Amino acid sequence: MGPEVSEPNVDREYREGRWAHAERSKAYIMNAAVRAQKHRLAVLLCAGKRDDLPLADLAKGFERVVVVDINAQELPPRLVPGEARADLLVSAMLLAHLDPGLQQAHIDALLNQADLAVLTSEVTHHVTAYVPGGSDRETGESWSLIGGSTLEKRIPASMEIAGSNSWSWPRIRAQGRKPGARLDVTALSLRQRGSS
Repeated sequence: MGPEVSEPNVDREYREGRWAHAERSKAYIMNAAVRAQKHRLAVLLCAGKRDDLPLADLAKGFERVVVVDINAQELPPRLVPGEARADLLVSAMLLAHLDPGLQQAHIDALLNQADLAVLTSEVTHHVTAYVPGGSDRETGESWSLIGGSTLEKRIPASMEIAGSNSWSWPRIRAQGRKPGARLDVTALSLRQRGSS
């Protein structure tokens, strides 16, 4: 069974697109989680929906899992609650929803309180147009949601990209003259450069 989709008039293709996105996200996070050196604490940062987080699987693999719902207007002083250091810190589909001035601060802070971080984000928004009887087509209008062409370019030199994956997510179906949207999504696993 796929995740709930609450948007009105979402047809099967777009429900399946949401489901496929959620499954890719969960699989990427779990593949990164097995590379955590210890499995005491996993912290998941998100904003709203949690259907793209593998909560049950992480709960089986870590002693403790903490979910933190982030406000897009301000970041908490610590990403990991208390004085703990996380073995795994996941920032799930949050970056593009932060105020632009907070995006780089968020990326920079990921490994301050964790040994391994996973960062998933919408990267580019593509406008689509309705095609009768077929899939939407891109109009050529698109923009970055993260202030750059790729997520990799936003990662500071002090961090090493230990893994990456990207996928397309047909997010909103175009209807008549109302445009739709397709998102490019990227997932990265990050460690401090030089750590094993």
